[in-house]
Amino acid sequence: EIDELFVSDTEMRLSLLFAPPVSISMSVLAKLESARRQGKLDLDFGNKLLRAGSVLNGDVPSENDVLRHLVRAFKLEGDVPSLMVSLSTLAVFFSLVDKDPMVGYEWMKANRLSFFSIPGFKSGILNDLSRLS
Repeated sequence: EIDELFVSDTEMRLSLLFAPPVSISMSVLAKLESARRQGKLDLDFGNKLLRAGSVLNGDVPSENDVLRHLVRAFKLEGDVPSLMVSLSTLAVFFSLVDKDPMVGYEWMKANRLSFFSIPGFKSGILNDLSRLS
């Protein structure tokens, strides 16, 4: 079972982040890796998320630690919480790929594999996340 995708600073496992049939998963992983290499990840926000989830013990996490703990593979089967991982992954992507969440959103709109590229598409992600909390 693949759970950790960002294994180390030099190794990344490729797995689905979002449900098929047409998946943008590999594009999102590549964009996150590109942002990591360019130093554009919003690590401050990632640190806050990890601290809120009690994942850290006072240590300052590396870029890879943030990605490893926050970006999870999508499982095609399982209970409802595990099936909802892709929803939180989308929110994490928008939050981490750049300090400005509009960078990730505009990138998604420009990516032909993304539903965001369909004119008039509305994700409803804020409403969905509000219902989950």
